[in-house]
Amino acid sequence: MHHNTYDRFSGCWWGGIIGQCFIPKTQVSASLTWLPERREIGQVLLNQLSAPDFDNFLTIQSASNSSGQAESLNHHSNLLSCLPLIIFPSNQYSLTLKTKQNQRLISKDSYHYLFVDEELLIWSYVLNMILNQQFDSLTPKIAIEQIVKFTQVTESPLISKLQLVSQEIQTGNSLVQVTDELSSSEHLLANAIALAWYCFATTPRDFKLSVQKASHLESKLGWLTTALTATLSGAYNGMAVISRGWTIDQEQDWCWQLEDQLLLKLFKHWLGVYTVEGDYESYNLKLDAIAPPKFIQLRRHSKKIIISQNLKNKQFIIEYCVQLSYFSIFFDYLISLNITI
Repeated sequence: MHHNTYDRFSGCWWGGIIGQCFIPKTQVSASLTWLPERREIGQVLLNQLSAPDFDNFLTIQSASNSSGQAESLNHHSNLLSCLPLIIFPSNQYSLTLKTKQNQRLISKDSYHYLFVDEELLIWSYVLNMILNQQFDSLTPKIAIEQIVKFTQVTESPLISKLQLVSQEIQTGNSLVQVTDELSSSEHLLANAIALAWYCFATTPRDFKLSVQKASHLESKLGWLTTALTATLSGAYNGMAVISRGWTIDQEQDWCWQLEDQLLLKLFKHWLGVYTVEGDYESYNLKLDAIAPPKFIQLRRHSKKIIISQNLKNKQFIIEYCVQLSYFSIFFDYLISLNITI
């Protein structure tokens, strides 16, 4: 689906929260337990910790979550709580596969590598692939091949399960059949991600249907599959689609207001709006839309971009004075509006 950047990020951010509303009452205890940690990680990103300090923070979080229990609730919910780290990457670090040889952060020049578990690394690529609007151009089989190529994880329970699910999608097998194929009690986290991929990929344009399918699964991690499915579908459809059938009344709940404010701050910070705009409070997402860094580039011989857009019989002239070496921010929906830069 083609929505502006913030709308897709917002759908991804709120998707998991809304998806938790679909889980059965028997799994309510798992609902939103990951949200406080996600907020904390978001605040850490805003505080611009150095890469070593940030690595120490993640190490402490991981240790407190797992506590030696590989199947603990918090251990699995890291896929949700680490969302800010996944969708708002920093110039300071890159997520890399953790092995026995590289358990901690490694620095190279001014760049740093944060080593994470394979499930988190693969999940981050799947989610970003959808956020970057690459899903429609790939078949399920090719998508999995891209995941393997990017993550360099060739053999793992999750890769095997994703490959199995892609085959099931191509042959048109039902969710019940896929669930039976993945019925092993081992690698529950890999099962949850693979089933979330199936629920989303079979009905990508229907947020509610995708999430409802996931919510009917009977599994210890059924709640997680539901939240992951909602996150993927939210990233694809954006809040513009989600809000047609499901909304959260932010005016009545200060907690949700804070959640929305955190997303907005992270989004602005990631795009460099603080630096470019100066008075960043004047930036209005309802009027302005900007692309991720390097999404749209400036013309070679121009230091200035002037965009004229006729909207509701009013002429909006938007002028950006940008040095050639610092092009990073711009409108990603201009292409769909046939506006020439």
